[in-house]
Amino acid sequence: MLENFHASTAFSFLSQTEHQFLVHWEERDVVELDDTVIKLVLTTDMKRHFEHIRTLKTHVEAARALAAVDTLHDTPRNPLKPAETLNPKT
Repeated sequence: MLENFHASTAFSFLSQTEHQFLVHWEERDVVELDDTVIKLVLTTDMKRHFEHIRTLKTHVEAARALAAVDTLHDTPRNPLKPAETLNPKT
């Protein structure tokens, strides 16, 4: 219920003459802003809270897994030079 009120208030605010900076924007940018505002307001809906938390956890776990894979491919700190592999020091 409050989400609808907040979205309505935001768009009402932007339609006031002193806040009409959007008149200089291209139509596609205004549409994108409208979509973004609606998405942001809907993310405050507690009915979808746990869905958002699950999505966030999935992204964090994927990032951690990717970071773990990247560490497997790190180069050694003191790699051997080709000459040292052919003529090892005794």
